[in-house]
Amino acid sequence: MSLRPFALVVVACLLLPLVGQSQTPDEKAALAVVHRLFEGMRTADTAPVRSSFAEGARFALIDARSTPPAIKYESVDGWIRAIGNSARRWDEQIYDVQVRVDGNIA
Repeated sequence: MSLRPFALVVVACLLLPLVGQSQTPDEKAALAVVHRLFEGMRTADTAPVRSSFAEGARFALIDARSTPPAIKYESVDGWIRAIGNSARRWDEQIYDVQVRVDGNIA
């Protein structure tokens, strides 16, 4: 292999992470909320975690033990308290994030 094609391959590989990274302001804003949530989890700081949720947000769970299976709802408060008491053990990592925005939903 001559040096020129090899150099082109190297340059292409270096630029590959930049492809597709241009984001709209809405996509950047949505991703900032996700990063704030994960940073709050990592540092056991409940304020940024709570601010990542809309007021009145709740989790929907499927209780497969009931017949028929039932949907149950819980507030995010217990989960947020668990983060505050986690002693910085919740260090979740995310990779290759793709953001989709449709109106006011991302």
